[in-house]
Amino acid sequence: MAASRALYPATPRSSWLGRAKHVTFDGPAKWQVIVGVPTSVFVDLSRARPAGENRPPSRLRVEVLDGYSAKAGSPEPLVVWSVERSVSNDSDSLEVPVGPLAVAGDLHIAVYLDGQAVRDSPQPLHVTPAPPSAAHSELIGGPTGSRVVAVAGAPAVFFVLLRDGCGNRCVGGLRAHLQQHYAAALHLMRSMAAGPPPPPQDDHAGIHGSGAVHFSRRLAGEYEAVVHMNGQRLMPPLLVEVRAAAAHAPNCHCEGASLDEAVAGREMRFNLVAFDRYGASDCPPAL
Repeated sequence: MAASRALYPATPRSSWLGRAKHVTFDGPAKWQVIVGVPTSVFVDLSRARPAGENRPPSRLRVEVLDGYSAKAGSPEPLVVWSVERSVSNDSDSLEVPVGPLAVAGDLHIAVYLDGQAVRDSPQPLHVTPAPPSAAHSELIGGPTGSRVVAVAGAPAVFFVLLRDGCGNRCVGGLRAHLQQHYAAALHLMRSMAAGPPPPPQDDHAGIHGSGAVHFSRRLAGEYEAVVHMNGQRLMPPLLVEVRAAAAHAPNCHCEGASLDEAVAGREMRFNLVAFDRYGASDCPPAL
């Protein structure tokens, strides 16, 4: 019986090869991790002490993984951040700083002890974008996002896309936009109106809390849309092309020599010069 007690001590210890499965960790709670702000993970090693006394220190590695590749079970998921620490054999717990992270979204956090994944690793990690940055936000409009095409006299719109300082799209929707102060204007660069320059227009545009900039211009031409957010200009500016409206009969006229003199039996030609109701000549004739 004495030999039996020596072989099976009263307080069992985990074997060296199976230590990782006895290690647990607590990751950050949802909505608690923000881009650019460090956080931490707590690792419990109390149930995973090595059986021998002369073992070398272990290596603990913490990785933040791309959420899609980790969820899909990729053999080599994309690692967006990692750190490795030495762990002494008598350590019961360890707090490992994580970050600051530059990637927002649904990621995963994984912990490894001597190359083996610990229990319940990886775990989901939700990273929230940082507050909007005017230096990284942008103006978008149209299919390509770099140009807006409108028709003279008709309402049109382009949008403010909020990004944080690392380029992540900001969340919060309407609330995120309502927390910003905007000022928007459209500056005429080239007019397509015939004759003398028209009287100056009100170049301001109305921007709604959703980040949509609504505008309408009667004068066809090329404009530069400029938006300031919290006093800082969003770059680059957005090019807005306002095309002429449909031809307006009272503003159209005909020209050509055949209008003054014609010969019976011979085909004569003249040109119809079409203008829209706002004076732009580059418009489709309404015949």
